[in-house]
Amino acid sequence: LPHLLMRFESVIFTRALAAAFAERIPAIGIHDCIAVVDNAESVDTAQQQKVVGIIQEQYMNAGLVPSLGVERY
Repeated sequence: LPHLLMRFESVIFTRALAAAFAERIPAIGIHDCIAVVDNAESVDTAQQQKVVGIIQEQYMNAGLVPSLGVERY
């Protein structure tokens, strides 16, 4: 069961990354998160919110409601 759940989550995040790429958001997947890569000094909060929306949409398409958080580094 744990392996099936991890595979299911991988499918969700792969679809979310594909949607982010389609929106031209520079993102990479790291385990169970998506990192938005930005070289600017300021954080692009619009891109962050768009990625959050993309992840929520992918989970909802799977019949789930995620608990998400945003961290800035």
